[in-house]
Amino acid sequence: MFDYRLGKPQQVWIAAGIGITPFISWIRALNGSLDYEVDFYYSAADDASALFADEITAATMRYPSLTLHLIRTNRDPPLTPGQIWSAHPITRSSVYMCGPPEMMRAFQRELRAHGVAPDQIRWEQFGLR
Repeated sequence: MFDYRLGKPQQVWIAAGIGITPFISWIRALNGSLDYEVDFYYSAADDASALFADEITAATMRYPSLTLHLIRTNRDPPLTPGQIWSAHPITRSSVYMCGPPEMMRAFQRELRAHGVAPDQIRWEQFGLR
């Protein structure tokens, strides 16, 4: 179920830390077109921790419907659901998230509280062992 191709035409992708992994895989698999409007929020501790940021930025040049919002927590305010829904018609979007489990649970609660239907929110669950 963690497949953007199953989502709505408007999408929000949210990655934090190592949660970038599925999204970079999706971007690398694009084959010349992206038929979705995607706002991609990527939160990393700092520039050095923002893995693949250059590759994602290059992809935004090839795919104008992909917009990157890079948040570096050492200099930017932390990413919050409020930042996202104030900028997008989030209730009409599919949301895909991957990051630390506590953050993803908090985002899911907040998105649901603001009217995002449960079937519009997908998140890849992972944790360190």
